[in-house]
Amino acid sequence: SQIYLHEMNRSSKTSSIGEWTTPTAKIGLMYASDYTLSLGSSALAITGGTYTNRSTLKTGWMHQSNNDTTSSIYEWTLSRIGGSGTFNAWGVGSGGNVFNDYVNFTYGARPVFHLTSDARINGGNGEYTNPYILE
Repeated sequence: SQIYLHEMNRSSKTSSIGEWTTPTAKIGLMYASDYTLSLGSSALAITGGTYTNRSTLKTGWMHQSNNDTTSSIYEWTLSRIGGSGTFNAWGVGSGGNVFNDYVNFTYGARPVFHLTSDARINGGNGEYTNPYILE
């Protein structure tokens, strides 16, 4: 929950990133909170850092080892680390933790859809040869 609140600039922490505005994009990279919340509601009970909880976080469906064995062992998220003059973003490591690093490294980038609550599956079963059709 702390990660999500900070991404949306609604935490008690001060940030030089600026105030969050409603996004209009439908496709982008996953947020660090998307990754952590892939555990479901049990993720909200996690306390401590992502390194301490890396083995639990690695079991979430968004971790690359659970859905794409051909992917990079590290993946970028859309979440950037705040502060003036920093060129770092948050990534997901092969061990399950969230880390920050300079954005000039060649890590994987998995696109995700951010859907509205009224999106419906109109066909397909989600497999590669029969993808979901959304309405």
